Amino acid sequence: MLLWSGVALASVFSHDQGRVLDPASNPLTVNGIGAPTVAYDEDDDLFVMFFETQIDPSTADGCSVGHWAIGAASSPDGVTWTIWDAPVVSPTPGTPYACVAAHPAVVYDAGVFHLWFKAEQGNAVSGSPPWGTANYTGVGYATVDVALDDKTAEIAAIDAEITALQDALEADLLDYDAALLQYDTDVRAQGDEFTCVSPSAPVCGPCSSVSLVANASNNTVTDTRTFCQPYAFTVPATVPTTPAALYSSTTLSWTTTGGTAQSCTWSWIVGYPFTTSCSSGITPGTSSVTVDDVSLQSYALLGTNAASVTLPATNAQGVSGGLLSYLASLQAQTAIPDSSAVSSLLPGWIIQLDEMESWLSTPPVTPDESLLLVETQQLRTDALALQTAIADTDADIAVLQAERDVLAAYTQTVDATVLNGVALAIDTTFGYPSVAKLGSTWVMLFQDYPDLYRATATSPDAFTLDTNPVIVAGQAAWATTEVYEPSMQCTGDLLFPYGTWVAGRRLLGGTFPVGGASDATSNNGIDWFLNLTADFLWASADNYRHFDVITDDRGELRMYYVQRVGGVNEVHLKSTTTIWPSTGTSNRVCP
Repeated sequence: MLLWSGVALASVFSHDQGRVLDPASNPLTVNGIGAPTVAYDEDDDLFVMFFETQIDPSTADGCSVGHWAIGAASSPDGVTWTIWDAPVVSPTPGTPYACVAAHPAVVYDAGVFHLWFKAEQGNAVSGSPPWGTANYTGVGYATVDVALDDKTAEIAAIDAEITALQDALEADLLDYDAALLQYDTDVRAQGDEFTCVSPSAPVCGPCSSVSLVANASNNTVTDTRTFCQPYAFTVPATVPTTPAALYSSTTLSWTTTGGTAQSCTWSWIVGYPFTTSCSSGITPGTSSVTVDDVSLQSYALLGTNAASVTLPATNAQGVSGGLLSYLASLQAQTAIPDSSAVSSLLPGWIIQLDEMESWLSTPPVTPDESLLLVETQQLRTDALALQTAIADTDADIAVLQAERDVLAAYTQTVDATVLNGVALAIDTTFGYPSVAKLGSTWVMLFQDYPDLYRATATSPDAFTLDTNPVIVAGQAAWATTEVYEPSMQCTGDLLFPYGTWVAGRRLLGGTFPVGGASDATSNNGIDWFLNLTADFLWASADNYRHFDVITDDRGELRMYYVQRVGGVNEVHLKSTTTIWPSTGTSNRVCP
């Protein structure tokens, strides 16, 4: 052990966050929380803390200090913590930790949490376990699979993406809705450009009257009009004809909007008067009918029959049907807006616009038709773009929703696989292991009262103990009685890449006048240079009972330490920065 008169890792923990882990917040920890050790899960972007807690004070089975377990807590920022309800390692009969699993130390390496802990089996051991029958058995070891990210942030981020996509599409739909309303107005304003009868135009135009002509010569001739909107007229008293035949007849027939076929026939035979015959209820010159179609048929035998009739409309004619009917159906969905319904209607709407474009571009093209043609073409272009936007948005949301479903199905777990034995056998009073990985070598510092010793391993479950201590008590004024609580670090320094914080106490006559914490550095993990100047001192056994120091992503330091408040241990936090939050690093895995 070497002494160091200057400052190595010493830093000013100027920001006191106060209590960050309240033992009363979870039934598991009501007896207090001690010995925190913290690692940063880089895969899940999560801080994880392991700690000791007494789960049963009973000493009836030879457990002189009761039963102690190791618990876990997680935090997105290292400040706000949630305690896992169940112990990670529980005292288990027939194991080296039958009574006590305490003083945890954690290293996160390559996606794995490595956890070491002080193990005690008590004084009522039966048989001959391989780790011996002493109360103290050594350092236990476990690997821990931690899945404690509740995925709230990830789900919220996906929900925000989905909402943004939906909002953007909704804006597109509402823009198109406004264009549809304007188009409806413009088409109706140009209603006279469209006919009222078949072959129908893209839009049904108004009719003030309709004329039919049927000239027969020794044959039958029929002239028919089929309307695109209900057409009302008064049945004429007669149909003008120019009979020049042996026999002639003229028939006006129609189908009412109710589907009833009706007619009136005017006949003439040489030498006989004209006759009129109408469907029941029809009085020529008086009856008004509303029809879907009307026909004029002329027949002549041995001569000609020239028949014609004009039927003025007796009902109001508007601009409707065809493209406008389809537009109304589409606009009802864009106004909601319902992207799925719009998507199903767009192909038919594009066909309607194609027909309108063809109608409007047929010469001669009036100036008004030209303006409406440009508007029609733009609506078609926008319809195609909207069709693509809906499909792309649906595809993107489907991908995001699948990701969200996976996150929503995520189940939080903490599963420990505990070594059936000890990673380091020690049958005397010891505690406070701290481990770091130095290259390919695992290095453990721990207290074997009153000094700190070192053990090394190439495998994290099998350590070999050095003979001599590496940091001894009595060198610093604040640590004359004992040194304890190592907290190993990678410093990043070229000359001294390894470091540890160390606590110490000075007892006088069984009292506790002073304790302190400082640091030590090493260039090889074997020889440690102790800083004799304390980073800070404390004057009560209730202060800084255990602590762990980690490094965040900016190189700033955080110290999680235990204070006894009201007779119960709780975890507090000091930091060298006031900037929260930040992320952590694997600061116990050194190159």
